[in-house]
Amino acid sequence: MYFPIQMDLNLKNKVALITGASKGIGEAIAIALAAQGAKVMINSRKQEELDTVATQLNGRPRQTLKWATPLEVFTELLESHASP
Repeated sequence: MYFPIQMDLNLKNKVALITGASKGIGEAIAIALAAQGAKVMINSRKQEELDTVATQLNGRPRQTLKWATPLEVFTELLESHASP
């Protein structure tokens, strides 16, 4: 991915949690923050697509943590916090 504008966001050694990181805006944000020096934690429901993004990020000299969360987990969480 190409980012024509470079700016220093002072993110070196900061940790960023990006959800929906397997494609689109979430993927772009993860790549941009990693390029700025942040350690990124990426999450998605789609393990295979998440692995692809993590491979791109792991090519950089920083840490990346990835995990996939099945839709059922989100559904259970929402249901457990629903109004009675």
